Amino acid sequence: MAKVQQTLEMPNELHEKLKERARQAGLSLQDYVLAELERVTDGPADREIWEHLEQPATRQRRSREEVIEGLRALSSVRPDLSSADVLREARDDRERDLP
Repeated sequence: MAKVQQTLEMPNELHEKLKERARQAGLSLQDYVLAELERVTDGPADREIWEHLEQPATRQRRSREEVIEGLRALSSVRPDLSSADVLREARDDRERDLP
């Protein structure tokens, strides 16, 4: 059975943005918010991504597909980061870990 989730004290500006995005997507507000929640929870949590990025760099080579999959997972959780930002941060972390 589906659960009901009510959000109290949602700022008006956020509510208006969600309504507009739902309208643009041709969805009801409820369907749009549910789809967005599903999209966000399908990928790893921010904490899991950052824990992985903070691990010491290894010389393990990753396949092209593994790199692309990792970038897609991250972009679904942190759309504000570009692939270039992620790669730059990983490179910087690796360089810091080198003797």
